Amino acid sequence: MAEYTTKTKVVNLSNTRLVLSDIDDDWIPWVSAEIDTMLNTDFSLKDEVYYIQMEESTSKIILKTPLYSVNVANVVYANYINSESKDNIYKDASNNQYSPIIYIKEHDTNFPPLTSTDPLIEGKDYYVNKTSINRITGTWKQFIEVRFAWGYTTIPTDIQMLATLMATEFSLSEMGSSEAMSERIGDYQYTSSKTSTSGGLSNNIANLKTSTLNKYALTSIAMSGSGVLSNNSILIDTDVPLVSTPASLPNTFSG
Repeated sequence: MAEYTTKTKVVNLSNTRLVLSDIDDDWIPWVSAEIDTMLNTDFSLKDEVYYIQMEESTSKIILKTPLYSVNVANVVYANYINSESKDNIYKDASNNQYSPIIYIKEHDTNFPPLTSTDPLIEGKDYYVNKTSINRITGTWKQFIEVRFAWGYTTIPTDIQMLATLMATEFSLSEMGSSEAMSERIGDYQYTSSKTSTSGGLSNNIANLKTSTLNKYALTSIAMSGSGVLSNNSILIDTDVPLVSTPASLPNTFSG
């Protein structure tokens, strides 16, 4: 599990009200676990399959979470990527081809997994940009099965700030401090009075957590129009590795 803040960040945010020894070793991973549970996700790179149920006249799948490309020439993807797609996927200066989409299948009547349906062809049936998958001709069929690489190479700054505020709030409340503190994250103002908190999180933190949910929580897919996401997410195959390091996942797909 990633740790979204550190003792040093908590001390710095407290404006000298805390020192390192005031912060229990368990509190930092506790805060990270709280955020992971709240968002039902973690800030890492993933290689997953999603099942999507579309409604009529939908030509775009909007992704809230960034896509990251994989090298489609990797032998582990050979049985999944449509061979015709490899004729259309962008080639870099080293003649490598990268795409965040491993495959997309669709069907009008069969609900995924679509075992008897051939993958669509990238560049002919659909194209990809940083935040959406777009049908080139017509609209998506009713049922979609899509495998793609997505996620974060670094923990977002506002998640780090939320974790730091949570740990600071908890640490100060454990000390019984009655001092107030105020910080701003983007459009959100955080103000806390320790007299209203005893060993827990303030209402202000709860409100900030709600705003974070709206931005980061699963689902990572949102339809344009009235499509509905089926919340079944599975790893495609235990033999296929997850996407690995940021360096292996350049953003070379369409912007």
